[in-house]
Amino acid sequence: MWDKVEENITKFNQLKAQHTNIQLQCCSTVNVFNVRYIDELARWIVQQQFDFVYWNMMHDAWYFSIATLPDDAKTAIAEHLTTANVPAHYREEFDRIVEFMMKGASTDGNIMRMRIKDLDRKREQNLATVEPELAAVINYDYATN
Repeated sequence: MWDKVEENITKFNQLKAQHTNIQLQCCSTVNVFNVRYIDELARWIVQQQFDFVYWNMMHDAWYFSIATLPDDAKTAIAEHLTTANVPAHYREEFDRIVEFMMKGASTDGNIMRMRIKDLDRKREQNLATVEPELAAVINYDYATN
């Protein structure tokens, strides 16, 4: 599926080369599912030659907002993001993402883990298999949550 996304971006870049009125933009909504990996996304974005990039903070559903992560998860993710190899022009934005996360009202994460377990059941998957680093940071175990 990701191959199709990249194929479409290549086509749009070709159109952009032919038509000066086309701009490529990327808007990524930062949430509990992708915050641990947005440094990888930032490096990929640079390769795609977008004209504009926007990092949107998820507010609702509040239990998937990075602002409501448990304190220990926030600390681990903040450490990861502040030390990650990020393209220089995104460093300031990543600092803002960390600030947004750290200033939010932390929760114990129980509702988040309950909602993730419900999604896992519906999708017939396990977050610990799909995103093991994130599962470890938020203390998610499908068998016990």
